[in-house]
Amino acid sequence: MKKLITATLAIVLLFSASDLFAQKGKFQAVFIFNFYKQMEWPAKYKNTEFVIGILGKSEVKPMLEKLTTSRTSGGRTRFVIKQFNTPSQISKCQMLYIPSNQSAKFNEVTRKLRGTSTLVITEKAGLGGRGAGINFVKINRRLRFEMNRSSLRKAHIEVSQMLKTLAILI
Repeated sequence: MKKLITATLAIVLLFSASDLFAQKGKFQAVFIFNFYKQMEWPAKYKNTEFVIGILGKSEVKPMLEKLTTSRTSGGRTRFVIKQFNTPSQISKCQMLYIPSNQSAKFNEVTRKLRGTSTLVITEKAGLGGRGAGINFVKINRRLRFEMNRSSLRKAHIEVSQMLKTLAILI
């Protein structure tokens, strides 16, 4: 039942509003939270905290904090949202969101995270093809997301079939 609700929410978010970018931060936060529910990280990444990192400032941060406050899931005791001001500050996190205003640091971030099981989520055209696991794109005034299967495979992150069907696979 929980998966059905998550799937319904994702579909509604993908196709309901004519201009989702007007509330981009809110919708991206909901997507990011639901990505967590549809992915599986290696056992060594399962601990008492699920850490979602954000590079720089972003309107996504307060929305993610609101969504994850007092929630637990998958045996984890809590979600932690961390803001990193520079790529050198990035420490262990299961997800890292790179807003478009930080996209110039993408190569530095991917070098730093090489060999880890961190899902890199971006929002700039072309970054999906360059190695981001998930890249938000705007298509016909709708928020969609690309999924780079090779990047996810290298990070040893398993993705549900339902999420794959919603994604633009690259």
